[in-house]
Amino acid sequence: MRSELRHLALLIDMDQEDPSLFGSVLGKAATYGLVTVRRAYGRQDKLSPWKECLMHHRITPVANYADGRNAADATMIIDAMDLLHYGTVDGFCIVASDHIFTGLVKRLQEHGVFVAGIGRRQASESLKKSLGGLFTIIEDLNPPMGSVYRKAEYDLIDQIQAVIGDQGEYVLMSVVGEHLVDINYRSYCHGDLMSLVRSYPDEFIICDGTSIRKPPGIYVGISPPRSSRSEGAICHQDSA
Repeated sequence: MRSELRHLALLIDMDQEDPSLFGSVLGKAATYGLVTVRRAYGRQDKLSPWKECLMHHRITPVANYADGRNAADATMIIDAMDLLHYGTVDGFCIVASDHIFTGLVKRLQEHGVFVAGIGRRQASESLKKSLGGLFTIIEDLNPPMGSVYRKAEYDLIDQIQAVIGDQGEYVLMSVVGEHLVDINYRSYCHGDLMSLVRSYPDEFIICDGTSIRKPPGIYVGISPPRSSRSEGAICHQDSA
């Protein structure tokens, strides 16, 4: 079946994966077909803080059918089999890294439906092998260079750059945060300022104070144009 005719269910294990990559995950899933079902599974205390992010991407949070450690996993598996049984979709994109989903992938494949997966680099080997070439590493799904940000994101980038411009070449991350106390980072699918700034490598560079001859701490600066960056620059994107 051609991918543009395939109707997919995107099922996300929220307890395991990084919600800051939801936009990229949806973009990857769209290469396999039309994503008509979007559901996220996890503990309610895990889902609640990401309400705005889920709403933005039109992903439905699903309450667990039971309590316990693997309740979200069980709920996701049951939903997948229900979708298969009712013929609602003819393909699945499973966003998970745990080995517990290996059996689900194999069962879906036995029924002849398309199955792709997206998960962490250190995901279960059994899960990766069950998906073969249709497993995508979630950490590799960074926004492409020159990606178009939403207007709200442009406004936020301008605010952060203005703070840095007013304070100096490199500013403590905590100082930037003090100027953005009214920002709800979860609206941008991030839990804090550090996560948000890291997601815009074309706009910002993160440094340790010792690398730029400043007191210890995490600093943020404005990234120079790509054409003017040198491989031996003193400050590199923080990997912590």
